[in-house]
This record gives sequence, C-alpha cells and structure tokens, in this order.
Amino acid sequence: MKLLLCPKCGDVKKLQHRKTTCKCRKSWGQYQKDGLQADVYGEALVIGLDNATVLAGITKHSYYLVDNITISAWIMGEPARNVEYHRDVEI
Repeated sequence: MKLLLCPKCGDVKKLQHRKTTCKCRKSWGQYQKDGLQADVYGEALVIGLDNATVLAGITKHSYYLVDNITISAWIMGEPARNVEYHRDVEI
C-alpha cells in the first residue's frame, strides 16, 4: 500500500486509481492501470506500507485484542522501484 504525504500541509492520503490530492493541493498522485506503479506530482512523498504486517496487525488486534502493534513502513526515495516522481509538472 502507498500513502501520499505532502510535506507542505502534512496531509496523508491513501493513493488510489483516481487522482488523490492533499489539502493544500501542492501534492497529488494516483496508481497507474497496473495497480502497482504510481505517479506522484508536486512536492509529494510516498510512504510505503508492508501489506503483510498491516494485515497481521489487524488480525492480532481483531482476534487477540492486542494494541500498539508495530507495522513496517518507509519513505520511498527517488528514484523508487514502483513510484515515478514528477517534480517538474505544474499542478
């Protein structure tokens, strides 16, 4: 899973197949048709979430009532394998 992070306004949004924009509209992005690659624009950063650890955390919370579960996440640098950053495109 990928989250769009705007360093200007601090807004975080889940990337989707349609255009996803932050509150201040300085960052936006969307998944490509393959559902894996993403294009992001403006000042956006992308947070990658490890789907397996998110699902394991949900399971632990739901079935075992465990709180404060750790998941794996990272900022996807430039260049990134599944993200294309478009810094020179006006919004």
